[in-house]
Amino acid sequence: MRNLTPITIMTLAMTIAVVRIVFPSAPRGIGYLVDGLIAATTVFVIARIIVDRTWSLIPGRYLFVMMSFTYVCIAGIVLNDVPGDTTFAGVRMYFRYVPLFLLPFAFRYDEIAWRPMLSVLLVILLLQIPVTVVQRFFLFTRSFTGDTIGGTFGSSTSVAILSCIGILFLLSAYLSQRLTAGKASVLALGLLIPPSLSETKVTPILLLAGGAVVAWSMRDQLNMKRLVSLGLVGALGLSLFIGVYGVLYSREGGEGYLDIMTDPTRNYHYKGIEIPELEIPRERNRAMANQYDPTSEISEDEGRLGRIDSLGAPFRALGPQAPIHLFLGLGIGNTSSNFGGGGSYLDLNASLSASLTTLSQLIWETGILGCLLFVMFIWFVSRDILRASRRPDLIEASLAKCLIGGVAIVWICLAYTNLFFKEEVMIPFCFLSGLVIANLRRAETQAASLAMERTTQLPTVRSNINVLTDPVPRRW
Repeated sequence: MRNLTPITIMTLAMTIAVVRIVFPSAPRGIGYLVDGLIAATTVFVIARIIVDRTWSLIPGRYLFVMMSFTYVCIAGIVLNDVPGDTTFAGVRMYFRYVPLFLLPFAFRYDEIAWRPMLSVLLVILLLQIPVTVVQRFFLFTRSFTGDTIGGTFGSSTSVAILSCIGILFLLSAYLSQRLTAGKASVLALGLLIPPSLSETKVTPILLLAGGAVVAWSMRDQLNMKRLVSLGLVGALGLSLFIGVYGVLYSREGGEGYLDIMTDPTRNYHYKGIEIPELEIPRERNRAMANQYDPTSEISEDEGRLGRIDSLGAPFRALGPQAPIHLFLGLGIGNTSSNFGGGGSYLDLNASLSASLTTLSQLIWETGILGCLLFVMFIWFVSRDILRASRRPDLIEASLAKCLIGGVAIVWICLAYTNLFFKEEVMIPFCFLSGLVIANLRRAETQAASLAMERTTQLPTVRSNINVLTDPVPRRW
């Protein structure tokens, strides 16, 4: 049961969106099935941690961050008088990944358990190849943009992120000599097909940045032969991506991938958009809940506030007139949820791209303090995974080495996309990260216990030696 739970949740999170693609009339609420399983898992996780008293395994820094973030969320709710339905949606958005992170602290997952999970994830990633091919050349043949090519994830961005993480997993496995160069190259080039078909221009950036981090962290396993092999495969993959992009998505003027990426008018920020003065506090308009969908993919051609500018928008809008709101935010769900009556500031998604990226939404809804706490959490996870990857006595060191590339991509995605809406990315990431950190803590606790036992036994041994060698018996 403990092994089936994470596999089921991860599989559903990464495939449930395809149901609505195949059956457009399927109810939208089908996506809540994953949340229902997570809610049930939360009960078992809390009960198991309390009964087995395994809360001591959870590092204090994570408890501090989680409790502090909870306090910030509550303060923002009170400050902005957030309605109940919006608060419920905000809690679901920000805290639904916590049970997956804590699951390995409640139940131990050894190598026999997590290796099949990686196999299931690899199969799901490879499944994106035929699914995206069908979507591109059969279902959405008249669509010029690749935003409609979402695989089983329902998002072209998720296709690129997860494909890149899978390729970096293969790179780590190759450098660890767990995969041959031939198998790793074939699988990596295969995983590059879905993001090529989905027109996700950030794919080469994610691979270059993540690959550099993996190569640096595993530099001891690099030699000239491997460097040459990686260079050849990388050049072939980049040529494949640029070639597919040029054939399917080049503009009327012949602009290809490199032309668009170097065009100053097509970057990640849009100039000349004024930041209006906000009405704080504001009564919510229930009609807005039907007008905006923060989870939908947006195109850079729509002229909305871009990624870079969206990070500065809350400072310009809240800083001069509402510094306390800038510090604590406008309330969880208040700019991102269309559940029920919708958030009071839901229109900021269209005017100021409030939910475009993870960081922008955090600043708008939880303020500077909440954003810093979330970044601290990602920093702690990154540091612990890197530490686990350097312990040869830890079985999960190989898994930690594979996760290093995924952590690097998550850092980039903080300012590229909104991870709170990408459950197909965050659920596997949080679970596998928690697994590595939990088993690292178990190994450190066991090592500390053995060291303490040796320390306490040493004086006893010395006293026995003295009794045997002392000719005069000691009097007690």
